[in-house]
Amino acid sequence: MSTVAAPAASQHLDVRNVMWLIAAMAFVIAPHLGRLPAWVGLFCLAVLMWRAWIGWAAIHFPSVWLMRLITIVACIGTFTQYHRLTGREPGVTLLIVMAVLKLLEMRTQR
Repeated sequence: MSTVAAPAASQHLDVRNVMWLIAAMAFVIAPHLGRLPAWVGLFCLAVLMWRAWIGWAAIHFPSVWLMRLITIVACIGTFTQYHRLTGREPGVTLLIVMAVLKLLEMRTQR
């Protein structure tokens, strides 16, 4: 009878890795900010700073309900800005906003 070992638990992201991820995200988003509404840039900056603070101070991540609320607010903001959620401009806006929010969900490295 063979025994199968359980997979090792993933390591938590250390501060250095988090800062590299934030820098990479800022580098990718920066060229788009000139063509997006100002609130998107402020939103991205706020979320990136929030994630840096979580990594640096080792505080708790936002709850699932708070993440859902932020996602809904971002979708409402996009709809208010463009009067639709489909198309190039709203699609890019949602893609950037959701990519930044993904940083708030990343707890461990795989």
